[in-house]
Amino acid sequence: MERRPGGGWPEKVDRMLKAYADEARTYLPAYYHVYGLKSVDTIRKALERGHMVCVTWGTDYSHYSGQTIAHMVNAVYLDDQWGAIVDNNFPNEVLWVRRPTFENYMAWTGRRGNDGLWAIVFTDNPMPMVKGD
Repeated sequence: MERRPGGGWPEKVDRMLKAYADEARTYLPAYYHVYGLKSVDTIRKALERGHMVCVTWGTDYSHYSGQTIAHMVNAVYLDDQWGAIVDNNFPNEVLWVRRPTFENYMAWTGRRGNDGLWAIVFTDNPMPMVKGD
């Protein structure tokens, strides 16, 4: 997204994913949006099935100098006690937090209002690779 204006909502994500697939000369991966989540159990189940899950994230953890952020990150692990994410701005780090903290950090819902959590579940396993020249 470095070359594209920030901010996201489901329709923009749909447009951007298509543009990325076209640019990379690969197929658009299968995915779906999940709106209005009141619990992270759907995310946990998707992760257990090996799917990639992007989640809303609105926290002030140390990389953002105490600021609240409006961001989407990759959830990489979730169980009854722990959750972990990888932030695309810091792709070599895994942030581990206790489950209640994970749920609290996901609670930011941005422009969709207070209607629950938003996640994007990618169902292709493995994800498509960029085709060579």
